[in-house]
Amino acid sequence: IEPTDYITSTHRGHGHCIAKGGELPKMMAELFGKETGYCRGKGGSMHIADVDAGNLGANGVVGGGLAIATGAALACAMRKDGRVVLCFFGDGATNQGVFHEAVNLASVWKLPIIYICENNQYAISTSVKTAFNIENIAYRSVSYGIPGGIVDGNDVTSVYDAVSEAVKRCRQGEGPTLIECKTYRWRGVSMLQRW
Repeated sequence: IEPTDYITSTHRGHGHCIAKGGELPKMMAELFGKETGYCRGKGGSMHIADVDAGNLGANGVVGGGLAIATGAALACAMRKDGRVVLCFFGDGATNQGVFHEAVNLASVWKLPIIYICENNQYAISTSVKTAFNIENIAYRSVSYGIPGGIVDGNDVTSVYDAVSEAVKRCRQGEGPTLIECKTYRWRGVSMLQRW
C-alpha cells in the first residue's frame, strides 16, 4: 500500500501501526499513557490511531473497525482519489452483523477495500470449530460476489502476494476482496489461560 492509503485495526493493532509507518517512540508513549503518544495517552494499547498517517485506529470493540473502514472506502470512491483501505479484524468479528453489512455494501458499491481476517483459531476461548459450520471464513466471499482467498498468515510472502493482488484489483475499480490469514494465537487472551 501507499502512505496515503488507510488501515483500520483491532485491539491487537501494534504491528499494524508499525507496518503503516508508525513511530515506535510515539506508540510506546501511548501505551504508557504519556501526553506524547499518538492519542495523547488517552487511547492506550487498544485504541492507537494516527489519522494523518492513514491509521484510522485500532478498536477494542469486536468488528468495530469494519464500518469505519467501509466508510473510509466509500469516501475514497466518492473522491476518486485512488486510495485503498485495508481492514484488519479477527475471526470472531465475522460472526457480527457489522461484518455482513460492511462487506455487502462494499460489494454492491465496488468499494476499494480489502478485508483481512486474522483467523487465529479462537475468539477469546471459543474455538472456530464450535463457532463456525464452515471450514474457511473466506468461503463467505462467495455470498457477496467478491473474490476471497486463504493464505498462511505466518508466511509473510504469501500474505504480501495476496494483499498486493487485492490492492491492484481495488485500484482498477474492481471492488473488495476478503483474505483469510490462517494463523495461530500462541498465548491466551488472559494470563489465566494456559495452553
